Amino acid sequence: MAKKPTKKGPDFNIKTPVFHRLSFWNTLAAEVRNQYREHIFNITNPRDVYNRRMKNSKAYSEQKAKNNFKNQDGSYKNSAAPVLTGDLYRDTQSYGDVKQQSIFIGWTTHSWKLDSLKERGKVLTAKDKPLPDKIVKNFQNTLHKELQRIMPGGKQIITISKK
Repeated sequence: MAKKPTKKGPDFNIKTPVFHRLSFWNTLAAEVRNQYREHIFNITNPRDVYNRRMKNSKAYSEQKAKNNFKNQDGSYKNSAAPVLTGDLYRDTQSYGDVKQQSIFIGWTTHSWKLDSLKERGKVLTAKDKPLPDKIVKNFQNTLHKELQRIMPGGKQIITISKK
């Protein structure tokens, strides 16, 4: 026997696409980029995408501490963060895309440095883990809040019963 659905309550009017504001995506992309920068390039506690603490070799740490590199950012001289001149930090870009309902974070000019850092144990991003878990959880919470804001209130009951 076929089941016959019945419904009570008004139909929901849901906007399509749900996340249709470019300002929302650009704001989300900027927030995620800033959280990513804080996680990866933190002066006191830099961590890679897998949340492992970053370390420098002894020789490199000594040279960095003495400010022996050209154009070195002195504020990072005692840090294991992947910042020498600050170029990679400043080159971290982000934008939102309404059509694909996505955010993009990446590098333009200094992306070639990522492979070298990866070889030295500083993984900034990977195919299996583009962002640290903490940042993913934060932006999932932001998406959830946006859904709660735009979804209509009320309820609709659909009962499926025998014919």
